[in-house]
Amino acid sequence: ANVSVNRMELEHADSRHPGIQVGTVMTRPEYRGRGLCRRLLERVLEEWRDRCDILYLLANDSVLDLYPKFGFRPAEEPLHSGPLHRTPGPLRPLDLSEEGDRRLLLDCYRASNPSSALASVGDPGLLMFYCGGALREHLYYAGDARTVIVAERAGDTLLCHDLLGEGAALELA
Repeated sequence: ANVSVNRMELEHADSRHPGIQVGTVMTRPEYRGRGLCRRLLERVLEEWRDRCDILYLLANDSVLDLYPKFGFRPAEEPLHSGPLHRTPGPLRPLDLSEEGDRRLLLDCYRASNPSSALASVGDPGLLMFYCGGALREHLYYAGDARTVIVAERAGDTLLCHDLLGEGAALELA
């Protein structure tokens, strides 16, 4: 069984807070039903509850009933949509196997002005975990805007996960 803890500094409502993201909650199939994950999660919560201001996790649909038993509440992830009013100029896919592209991603992250309601700041570890894994094929550099766009296409919809840069933004009509 496993439960991981990622310590981070989180920005919320224009102030910074120590926080943790609980993740990688799982048990090998042959050990399920023995309460191993429950004991690990209880230990993590006991150990960290008074050491951070914000404690959260991301859950997939198959386990949404599990986490309220530990005091977690569901939160809606805001989603905004609209047609693009203008494009940020030519986009170049990033290849994180290239040192220059890794450096470019990190530079844009460090220069970012967080635009999400709960943004991880000052520690690129989780950024590199996601961008080096699940989002690896969805990284683009808009040189004209000096911005990395983390986005993927779903049919005729562009799902923008994040904009990382010096404050340049894409305008919605």
